[in-house]
Amino acid sequence: MKGCVIMDECISRNKAINAIKSLESSMPAKDNYAKGYDAALGRALIAVREVPPTTDVQPVKHGRWIRTDKSMGVETAYACSECGYLVRECDRTNYCGDCGSKMDIVYQDDKVTAIKVTGW
Repeated sequence: MKGCVIMDECISRNKAINAIKSLESSMPAKDNYAKGYDAALGRALIAVREVPPTTDVQPVKHGRWIRTDKSMGVETAYACSECGYLVRECDRTNYCGDCGSKMDIVYQDDKVTAIKVTGW
């Protein structure tokens, strides 16, 4: 498809290796076919181990927009709970534009009660 972007999936290298190893244990008695199969599994294990990492994955930070007593023009300003980044009410998004925190924490009685996706 022209113009289609397909994102790679982040998978566990160890789980992929274990999946390949589990195929080896499911093989019947060692005949000529099985020996060739073992060699292919060995090459697959080497290939998976040699694949370089494609992303620099970091843990997701969670936060929320906190209403402040400041104003930005005629609109109320909101601050990121993680870094203090200020935005206008109309500019709030599901992520902080400064630190990248996912704005999905819900508080009730000053305690975190849920983490959910919020929409504006």
